Amino acid sequence: MGGVPGAAGGEASGADMTALQGRRRGTSSGTTCPGRGDCASNTRAFGRTAHLLDHLFSRWPPSMGRIRGVRGISPRRACSQRMVAERQAWCVGHLTTHHHLRVFGHSTPSPPPGAGAVASRGDRGAILRRMALTQQLARVTPQYLDRCRETAGSAPDGDPRWNPPADDVLDLDWAVWELLGLYRRMRPESPDIAVLERSIHGDGSAPVAFLDHIEVYDRIDRPPSLLSPAAVTGVARALAAMEIDSLLTTLPAYRREGGFPGFTGDPAAYLRDHFALLRSFYAAAAAKGMAMVVWVD
Repeated sequence: MGGVPGAAGGEASGADMTALQGRRRGTSSGTTCPGRGDCASNTRAFGRTAHLLDHLFSRWPPSMGRIRGVRGISPRRACSQRMVAERQAWCVGHLTTHHHLRVFGHSTPSPPPGAGAVASRGDRGAILRRMALTQQLARVTPQYLDRCRETAGSAPDGDPRWNPPADDVLDLDWAVWELLGLYRRMRPESPDIAVLERSIHGDGSAPVAFLDHIEVYDRIDRPPSLLSPAAVTGVARALAAMEIDSLLTTLPAYRREGGFPGFTGDPAAYLRDHFALLRSFYAAAAAKGMAMVVWVD
């Protein structure tokens, strides 16, 4: 595939990504569960612990392979299974009014009359933030997906051995969810909303159904979804044409209306920087003819 005309700047460096992703949760984890202040503090504590595990196991030497004697579970999964179960239990206990959220592979009931403010307005992103989950993207070749599909088909447990290179995986934290919330409140008719939604929701999970596995993601939200190389090029072009600075000028009014609660940093810089990461990540994938897999974990 050719490059993407109009993409601003080059691809973000690994150091830039690390620096930006280092701003996680500590700046925007001050949200509270409606009527349950203790939920917020517990979730922040979980987020810090989960982030530490991610940090430690991202440095697990590939040469050491997977932990043996633990039913073939990868090190991060082996040490975080209890936390995953607690996260799911927390979801069942506090967020069962949300009808989009997937819990133990099932969708929960629709919100009853008088449900909490977050559930009643269908703010899926807000619920996922409270569960210390973040938006993940991986750019991969069609050949890599074929290998994972074949591996899953031949494995007794269906594990696709999903492990794309670290440089081809992007953790966007909560930024695009927050950006979509800003658009929907302040510019509800903007065509940019559909572009952003497609960039993180993909075009469907059926082509990558083999990635619906506990070794790939926690199975709390939807299964991973795919954008083909042609779709990636289209999204990359649309992202390159977007301009969000005028939208960011509405942040003060948005926050006065209750948007972006508990954020202690500079929300404009947070959104601008992560949008730049998203755009450059797609631009690089399009230039290399790669597909994109998107999920929440």
